[in-house]
Amino acid sequence: MCEAYKLEMTAHQGYVWFLPSWLSSDFQSLLVEGNNSCSIEELEDAFEGHFSITHSPYGNNETIMEENISIKQWRESYSARVHDVSMYTAFAYDAVWVYAKAVDKILTENKNSVETFRSKSMMTRLVDAIWETDFDGLSGRVRFGQGGSRITDLVVNQWRKNQSIEVGKFIPKIIGTRRNLRTNGGHLIIRTKSITWLPDGTPPGDGTYDCSFSSLAEFLDMDCEKASLAFTTLICFIAMVVISLISFLFWKRRYDKKLKRSAKIMKNFGIDLLSPSHINTLDKWEVPKENVVVNRILGKGAFGKVYGGDALIGPEGWTAVAVKTLRTEASTEDRLDFLSEAQAMKLFNHKNIVKLLGVCLQSEPIYSIMEFMLYGDLKTFLLARRHMVNEKINDDSDITPKRLTMYALDVARGLAYLAQQKYVHRDIACRNCLVSSQRVVKIGDFGMARPTYESDYYRFNRKGMLPVRWMAPEALVLGMFTPASDVWAFGVVLFEIITFGSLPYQGLTNNQVLEYVKAGNCLDVPAGAKPQLEGLLKSCWNKDTKKRPTASEIVKYIAKYPSILTPCLDFPIGSVEMTESESDQLELLPKPRHSLQQINDDACKSTTTDKISSVICDGKTNDPVCIEMDQNSNKSGNGAELYNTILPTTPDGYSIMSPLISHSINHVYQQTPF
Repeated sequence: MCEAYKLEMTAHQGYVWFLPSWLSSDFQSLLVEGNNSCSIEELEDAFEGHFSITHSPYGNNETIMEENISIKQWRESYSARVHDVSMYTAFAYDAVWVYAKAVDKILTENKNSVETFRSKSMMTRLVDAIWETDFDGLSGRVRFGQGGSRITDLVVNQWRKNQSIEVGKFIPKIIGTRRNLRTNGGHLIIRTKSITWLPDGTPPGDGTYDCSFSSLAEFLDMDCEKASLAFTTLICFIAMVVISLISFLFWKRRYDKKLKRSAKIMKNFGIDLLSPSHINTLDKWEVPKENVVVNRILGKGAFGKVYGGDALIGPEGWTAVAVKTLRTEASTEDRLDFLSEAQAMKLFNHKNIVKLLGVCLQSEPIYSIMEFMLYGDLKTFLLARRHMVNEKINDDSDITPKRLTMYALDVARGLAYLAQQKYVHRDIACRNCLVSSQRVVKIGDFGMARPTYESDYYRFNRKGMLPVRWMAPEALVLGMFTPASDVWAFGVVLFEIITFGSLPYQGLTNNQVLEYVKAGNCLDVPAGAKPQLEGLLKSCWNKDTKKRPTASEIVKYIAKYPSILTPCLDFPIGSVEMTESESDQLELLPKPRHSLQQINDDACKSTTTDKISSVICDGKTNDPVCIEMDQNSNKSGNGAELYNTILPTTPDGYSIMSPLISHSINHVYQQTPF
């Protein structure tokens, strides 16, 4: 150990030493007797932390010995009489008992064996008797196995600060009998928390290097480190190839999907993207660009600028037109939306729907050519004539009750036609209704229009700007649009007409409107409105979609009252909030909510709710469809609980709308007539 100290090979340097158990307690006497060049302090430092293995000096304290007392009692009694107890006391004690029991056994067999005790035969018999010994002694169970060795527990000790600390124990598993008694493994118990590893508490390693790629290193004839590097490089390369392939397939599939969608839309206009050829034929909607002349800017739309001009279309000759253009840098999504709007308008043929006259798709920028509406949108048309309300007007004026009613009737007829064609407009508002030179109002701006052929509803499922001030509660909460939600918006259009372009929910921001509708509220009917109109408005704003009238019913109802709409200006002109000062659209992303059936069942009734009910004529009236006013259906309720899960919106009045419900709503709408 002195040499180990000098060579820095002790436990302090990470070496593990196993020494005889007696050496650590006697090394000072050995130092005096031997010729060592180390001091006592150096040897103490060298011995610090070494391990030793010895037989267990005592058995279990609760074991009863031959004296019919426990080991614990014997040790207490012995310690009281002897000050310095040796660790070999138990072995000496058990050795005496072994000889005593063996001699007792021989004398029991033959009392006269005392006279021949020194004979060879008696010695052989004594050895056999000792070998057959089996009893519980002070040091544990005493018995001997093959070779005459005693089989007992082993104790692992660690030397720390000049004392031996038990840190582990080995309990052997014994098999066989008599002289064939032997060990076969056993159970090793190590108390790792009791071990002190020098110098920093970390168990030392054995210095070997575990090569996980030994076979690869041998095959490539290189060391293990290079083999590991080669294997890691190979794995990274394979992973990169796999990820690149997956990414390529993902984006290719997405691109192909968009291409097919674009091709499907373009094919409706005579362009086959999947099988291009020089002889592609365009249908009747394609107009050569040289036949279109633009001469002024009318405004700017969602996809690009809108121009006024003339176009040579068919035998009619040059016709005044409005030309919507798609900016050249538009994304694929914008291009598809632009063409989708043209495709939708292509299907419509009604006097109250803005007519598509043609398209120019052969070169950039592409055009969508529509009939020219001289007086622009209905909102601006009404705002410009607001000052005329208090003036004396004749019967031919643009703002007479009869004329206002005709505007509303035109919108209702267009809405009824869309419902008949299984389309929801989703953005019915005065700004999207255009006025022709003959004062006929036509519904335009079909950028948000969607077909509902497979069911009676359309679910909004991607980002988009949505007009919250015109949207029904179920559309705000669920992203579900139906003809009934268009009817709600029509009620707001009626409000705009009689207030001459006033912004709905005057004085509220988009966020406040959202919370207001979420709480179960709707617009207040302007003061001065006729009772028939008030009933119509309240029925359009009924929380229950089933109780709202259809567009066709509204047409018949308004037709019965040719002057049902009258100007209602109950606030100063200066309070009218122009759309330029605040966006009237909101981008919405609600959380998952109740099903539409729950909304219909639980929707609260506003304190101002009246309904229009369609009743079957009983012969007392000549009208094919009778619509009666029910002024007694006013009920109150707490609407705040109905839409209490919608997300707050952004300060600028926009948020994001996405699919909101996972459960089926088909059943509800299949039972809802529109």
